[in-house]
Amino acid sequence: MKTSHAWVAALFLAVGMVATAAEPEDVMAKASDGWPLVLLSEALHLGDQTMKVFAHPKPDAIEVTREFVLDAKPIPLRLHIEIWVVGLLPKGDARVKKGWYQTKLSINGAEVKVLNKLIRGKKESPKVRKILVVASNRLVQEGKNTLHIKAGAQGGNYNDLELTRIAIHRTKPRL
Repeated sequence: MKTSHAWVAALFLAVGMVATAAEPEDVMAKASDGWPLVLLSEALHLGDQTMKVFAHPKPDAIEVTREFVLDAKPIPLRLHIEIWVVGLLPKGDARVKKGWYQTKLSINGAEVKVLNKLIRGKKESPKVRKILVVASNRLVQEGKNTLHIKAGAQGGNYNDLELTRIAIHRTKPRL
């Protein structure tokens, strides 16, 4: 029996659990393998509605967690997190201004940035937006670390967005 992604996400939400997309242990990005640390390289739809303009029209999850390992010294003073996203509501959207639909990035449980604040304009775009978040090395540790992005919501309705790339760089990349 085939199960729809939207139905599974709705079930998780209905019983108070969270649908999270995580990667298998054997594909964890490690600094010793070289930079950038690529945490996501194919489309992942966060949200709760079918979006025909996305590469993955049906939602995969409402949040994504990726682990990475900093096992090569020195740990950079700043980490430059490159994120490619489609459909993220921009900072000028009236709903975002009210504090709704704020999609948050955290590292090791500490909030780093509300991603909507990095998108200009008043309307969401079907085009890929490339954003860069700079994070202090105080948020990470030698060894295993966790990056987490959760789609913003208003009540039970999530901002549907599609992530197509997440990479961590030692130095500022050209976007």
